[in-house]
Amino acid sequence: MQVSEYLEAVTAQMRCKRARGMVEKELKAHIEDQADTYMEYGIPKEEAYKKAVAQMGDPIQVGTDMDRLHRPDIDKKALFLICLLSLAGGVLYRWSMDMGDGRMFQMGDFFEHLLLDVLPGMFLMWLIIKIDYTRIARHPFLFSLVLVMIAPYAEHFEARGKYGYVFLSFTLIAILFGAVLHKLREYKLMGMFFGFLWLMFIILLYHFSGRANIANSVNLLVIGMFLLGTGAFKDWFEAGKKKSVAMYLGLLCELILLGGFGLVLHRFFGQSYVRHRLMGWINADQEGNYIFNVIRTQAANAGFFKGSGNLTGVGNENEYFIINLISRYGYLAAILVAVLLGLLFLVLLSGVKKQQNRLGTLMGIAAILTLCIPVVEHIAYNLSLIPTGALILPFFSGTGADAWMQGDYCRGAILSYYAAMGICLSVYRSRNIVAEQDAIPKLRLKLKLERQ
Repeated sequence: MQVSEYLEAVTAQMRCKRARGMVEKELKAHIEDQADTYMEYGIPKEEAYKKAVAQMGDPIQVGTDMDRLHRPDIDKKALFLICLLSLAGGVLYRWSMDMGDGRMFQMGDFFEHLLLDVLPGMFLMWLIIKIDYTRIARHPFLFSLVLVMIAPYAEHFEARGKYGYVFLSFTLIAILFGAVLHKLREYKLMGMFFGFLWLMFIILLYHFSGRANIANSVNLLVIGMFLLGTGAFKDWFEAGKKKSVAMYLGLLCELILLGGFGLVLHRFFGQSYVRHRLMGWINADQEGNYIFNVIRTQAANAGFFKGSGNLTGVGNENEYFIINLISRYGYLAAILVAVLLGLLFLVLLSGVKKQQNRLGTLMGIAAILTLCIPVVEHIAYNLSLIPTGALILPFFSGTGADAWMQGDYCRGAILSYYAAMGICLSVYRSRNIVAEQDAIPKLRLKLKLERQ
């Protein structure tokens, strides 16, 4: 059997078309290496190739094995946890809400939560899983700019739509930055520098174009620098690990200096609301410290198994879910929520680590960080450890009439969390069918020549 016939027979057994090229390339290289070995022992070329092909085994069986190995496979553990948390989170969120009339949990409210929040998020996640993540990363610069530039017009999509869109755009821009670094890695140290400049540029556009809050802008900066550091310490820019780390540390020091200068400017020229809240968090005598005093009182009086009473006077349940949970049921309930979320993040991270190319790793890490950082901030803010942070907790939040003014912001946050999980599952699903060279976004130009 000829080499081409053998390869055609093998790939014909594979249902995943995208994996066929990678398998064909691997098998062909193996056959050629074995044939070269035979020819070194004096066997004629034609006979050497026939022996190499025969040594590969039955093409039907090999193709069946390759089909089993190189086909999309969903991360069932992660999907199960996502479904479980989507249902359990909705129940606990509705159970912990103060409806103001003595009601605690209403089945109609729960089904409304499933219809308005969970199902749209799951549908978006499933679409992203089906869309190969490498296709999303084809043009990361362009997509990032588009996401930022349409933010000022997001209010035309729905009432107060800016608040919802700004969180969704934050998640997508952070994930796309992983693709940006992947495209720039071939420029080595200059690629690192350009990646840093692009991060600063897109954060400034994001912050001032879409009414993004400071927490999201800072989170985007933290995620971007973490991805840049990952590439540097793993020497993915192929400039030498010492040079890459030195460049990264230099950029980090420059960022710290710029950040300090920015804080000074913000102290004197920043928004009065931000200054008011910061001083209220620091000084207990400030009027703006009312909410923090309520939170600290509830946290101090709550026990491990029993809360201190219903949390009142702080308003939105989305923003204060954890402290509301602590005030009703004690610290154990909050710890269980944190453990379940942490378990999901570890499962998602385990799936991303199995990815065999850098693009999937960078985008997967970015997606996980867009989930983890808001959780940490939400818990810290609900314990008054930080003056502000992410308001919406994955799975344990909702929209609807009882969500107050945070409803639209929360809708965007819920969609963004499911989108991030979709990216992680897409990375895992394609781990055995996308090779490193196939993950490189390519620009294809077609030229048409006509004879005059």
